[in-house]
Amino acid sequence: MTFPSFRNPPVTEVVVAVAFQPLERLTVVQMVDLWHASFAARFTEVQEQPPYVPPIEQFGGPLPGQQLSIVLTQLSAARRLWFLTEDGQELLQLQRDWFACNWRKVGPESEYERWPSRRDAFSRWYREFEKFVAEHRLGAIQPTQCEVTYINSIPAGDISTGLDPSSLIRIVRHTQGGFLPAPEQTQFAVRYPIPDDKGIPIGRLHVELQPALNRADGKPLVVLNLTARGRPYDSSHEGVLRFLEQAREWVVKGFAELTTEEMQRRWERYG
Repeated sequence: MTFPSFRNPPVTEVVVAVAFQPLERLTVVQMVDLWHASFAARFTEVQEQPPYVPPIEQFGGPLPGQQLSIVLTQLSAARRLWFLTEDGQELLQLQRDWFACNWRKVGPESEYERWPSRRDAFSRWYREFEKFVAEHRLGAIQPTQCEVTYINSIPAGDISTGLDPSSLIRIVRHTQGGFLPAPEQTQFAVRYPIPDDKGIPIGRLHVELQPALNRADGKPLVVLNLTARGRPYDSSHEGVLRFLEQAREWVVKGFAELTTEEMQRRWERYG
């Protein structure tokens, strides 16, 4: 398959992130110091958010969802900060074990800047974080998981079958003319293993589809999320970026393989 591109993609948010072993000496005060020193010129607003528990892909045991797990964490201590640009289109997320760089479509005029800009933005700000941690002797950053997520919000009016996604997703098919009518709503989740260079699973591509409502006008949407998550090739900056490049490839090629030609014509696919 050639690498697919779209002139008018439905993407509304992109997240590029890395999880790492908790830096116990990284306090909220130091996060704000980092913001002042490295981020404030571009990210002018700071928000405090509840902590996020990064999921970790496991292999060799029960598949995710087949076992009950309980995560215990010191929620009161593990704060998460958002650093946002003035227009809210870009943000950085930081907590003791998580760093993420987001792009968000905040208005009709917002245009996705494509992957090279997202990769470079993550690399730039993550290097600033690495530098700060080293200079302040906060411990070694030991990455455990990398992630690329594309969130696609597709108005029901753009889909010929409305909230029935059979004309959006190839693997969704509904029997016509039988006892059951067309479904009122459909949602599904599917995952695929991502191998490393030797064919050994290193991560997973998660695909989720569900109905939603547009916050701006209340009109129905179909939200298609694709997340590629897995282990970095090594703990270096380059090892993290190497998996992120692979993750992006799986997200984009997976999106092209799963969506129908009808929708890809609407999104003006080329390549």
